[in-house]
Amino acid sequence: MPGLGVARISRLAISIVLIALGVTQTAPVEVNAAGESWFSSSWLLRKAITIDATKVSSGPHTDFPVLVNLSSDASLAANAQADADDILFTSSGGATQLSHEIERYGSATGALVAWVKVPSLPSSTETVLFMYYDNGSATSQQDATGVWSNGYEAVYHLNGNSFLDSTSNARTATNSGTADATGRTANGRDFEFSDSTDRLSLGTWSVSGSNLTVQTWVNFEGFTQSDARLVTKGISGNEQDHVFMLSTNLSGADEVLRMRIKTGTNDAANTTTFVATSGALSTGTWYLSAATYDGANMNLYLNGTSVGSTAKTGSLRENSWGITAGNNLTGTNQPLDGILDEIRISSAARSAGWLTTEFNNQGTPTTFYAVGQQL
Repeated sequence: MPGLGVARISRLAISIVLIALGVTQTAPVEVNAAGESWFSSSWLLRKAITIDATKVSSGPHTDFPVLVNLSSDASLAANAQADADDILFTSSGGATQLSHEIERYGSATGALVAWVKVPSLPSSTETVLFMYYDNGSATSQQDATGVWSNGYEAVYHLNGNSFLDSTSNARTATNSGTADATGRTANGRDFEFSDSTDRLSLGTWSVSGSNLTVQTWVNFEGFTQSDARLVTKGISGNEQDHVFMLSTNLSGADEVLRMRIKTGTNDAANTTTFVATSGALSTGTWYLSAATYDGANMNLYLNGTSVGSTAKTGSLRENSWGITAGNNLTGTNQPLDGILDEIRISSAARSAGWLTTEFNNQGTPTTFYAVGQQL
């Protein structure tokens, strides 16, 4: 009886014996040998995914999107549907389904890139998830918008030639010249300095209030252009004509990361505040860059570590200017020479612990969790 574990066979045998004895059963509760619930008898197999608590910084984190990145998995390749519709995730009890989004799946090898919303991710104890599969009749179990409901305004995975926003806001990006490239978690977009109009247009929507996080993975290919824009909301290269900006900047002989924020009305006289890193950036290296604002302070992070901060108060300047990745709005003055992946904008100021945990999870997923044997 392929695909059925010993505990499941035992449950079947017990049922047959009870029927033979004339004992009427109510609807059974699926349990495994350890007494844990089983999601559904329609799903024949599962694996435990155990998150290392030491990789979670300053938890617990609420509704945290955990990356499950498997370079290959022979069990999935042999037993999951080719379109991954039967793959789902549950909490440690085994029965409560969690929202997930599959960014990429390769049925030949079982390679999987998925995002799972974990209700509470502590740093004091291990967190266990279960990944279920092997249900040939299952329809898609994904709930992408459910994953990205914790203050996310827009999330762009940029895998393949997809420019979709995974949040319920559906703010699809428009591509101008960028090419598909190997990214940090799956694929990303390559911006060439030689083609100075390369950019992604993310729309004209506003992030209102005084809480903001702008983040992206970036791999620089060159620093010919100082003040190359990673993610910016503005109208031109003029520092006054923007709301927020995550970019590079030449500091002495080094290229560093810089953040700009403008609050108040649309009056150009309002002061722009800058904060920059103190360490040089390099080419050929993946960085998780992030800028946050909480109404009192601007903070700049590189690979989950704070690299600069300054005090600033007020609500974010609001207008209908566009949000752009890899260049300014017009696509002529501040081109990035490099690759971007996992662009996210939030109306929440993510904590240092949250960003460090993201870096640990996305930077080295194989050490963030351990995948158990097939059950």
